[in-house]
Parts: sequence; structure tokens; C-alpha cells
Amino acid sequence: MTRRSHSIYVYITNIPAIDTSLHDIHTLYSLRWQIELVFKTWKSLFHIHRFKPMKGARFQCHLYGTLIALLISSTVMFKMREWLYRKQKKELSEYKAMSMIKEFGMDFFQALWCSEALVVQLLFKLCDIIAQHGKNQGVIQKRAL
Repeated sequence: MTRRSHSIYVYITNIPAIDTSLHDIHTLYSLRWQIELVFKTWKSLFHIHRFKPMKGARFQCHLYGTLIALLISSTVMFKMREWLYRKQKKELSEYKAMSMIKEFGMDFFQALWCSEALVVQLLFKLCDIIAQHGKNQGVIQKRAL
């Protein structure tokens, strides 16, 4: 006997029903939720909401460095998410993956100065770790990547 979970979605909006369909509202809220999750991850792992008082030039360097780290980490995470779904049909927890990628951050930076082979080796190692420990524990939903 299998047990199915039935989901009920309730959306409250001020968009007139004439202007959009229920499917469009669901899509908009789903996208908004994904954006919320990305910012939650950025705040939790990269602490983008906290900074010490500093001079303007130093703040710019700090901001740009953080944004570069986020861009690189997000790019790696989304590629690994796509790979894991295509190869193993497994959904990746973005939070767990970003956390693991962040842990490898300094290793990647040092590897960039050493050799391309070392960077590739670290990426494969990270990919294996994420495949083992980065799976989403929630219900897998089918969606296009």
C-alpha cells in the first residue's frame, strides 16, 4: 500500500483574475519562492546582511569579493544540480550544496594557482560528496532544468 501526499496551495494576490490564469500565478509564486531560498542561503552561509563599519573603498572590495564568491558558488551548484538530476534523477538541496561548495572555497582558490588538473580533481571530489550528502530530503517534483 502506498501513501500519497496531497498538496493544497493557497495563493492570495491582488492581481485581477482577468489578467492572469491560476497556472500563471502558481508559476510566479514558485519563482518567487526560489528567489527567497537563494537569498536565505546567501544570508545564512555568506552573511551578506552583516558587515562591520569600514571605509567606502574597503566596503566595495568586500562587496565585490562576496558577490564573486556567490557567483562562482552558485554556478558550480547549479551545474552540479543539473548533472545530478540528469544522471541520477536526484534532486539536490541547494542549501546543502552551497554549504559544501563554500567549505571547498579556499581549496579551489589555492588550486587555481597550482594547476588546472588539481581544480578538476577537486571538482570531481566535490561532485561525489554532494551526490552522497546533498540530496534534497523533501518530495521530488518534476521540473525542467
